[in-house]
Amino acid sequence: MRAPQPEPPIPGSFATPSLLAWIVNGKYVMSLPLYRIEADLKACGATISRQDMANWMMNVHARWLAKVHERMKVYFVKSVFRV
Repeated sequence: MRAPQPEPPIPGSFATPSLLAWIVNGKYVMSLPLYRIEADLKACGATISRQDMANWMMNVHARWLAKVHERMKVYFVKSVFRV
């Protein structure tokens, strides 16, 4: 008996949650441009284009990070304008 496979974070993509987290971390925490991340992945034997990574970042923002950003904004506005 096998458990059902979990839903991918981006439907129709082979990007795993850990791969997306690694790319987001490299891009936004480590300030690496996508061409450097592309070269790092190539050195590990994975060929993933900058265009794919850029599309994934936009998709991750639209699906997940925009919700977090909106909640942070609401919390910030409430705390700033508290009298």
